[in-house]
Amino acid sequence: MDEFERAMHRKDMADLYIRTEDRFGHEAIFLHPNPSREEETLRMIDEVREQSDNRYFLMLQGDATSSIPNGGDRSDWLKSRRKSRPKRKNVYCT
Repeated sequence: MDEFERAMHRKDMADLYIRTEDRFGHEAIFLHPNPSREEETLRMIDEVREQSDNRYFLMLQGDATSSIPNGGDRSDWLKSRRKSRPKRKNVYCT
């Protein structure tokens, strides 16, 4: 696709995201730009913001939030979290 076609594709995708969210009363859009390159993703974010006057919370795949561990995995999960956090020194205010 040349740049003009990509721009039109972005406009169509943004319009579809916005109409879908309006139809179902959502306040967030889970973007999955195609192709999923950083430059294209940023352009898609800008297009959705521009068309919607920035009224939606925009999300992308790759959220660093941990899943909720089940009962058997909870202790392993807590141990791994403890190991990955830096040691804190006790600081007392006087």
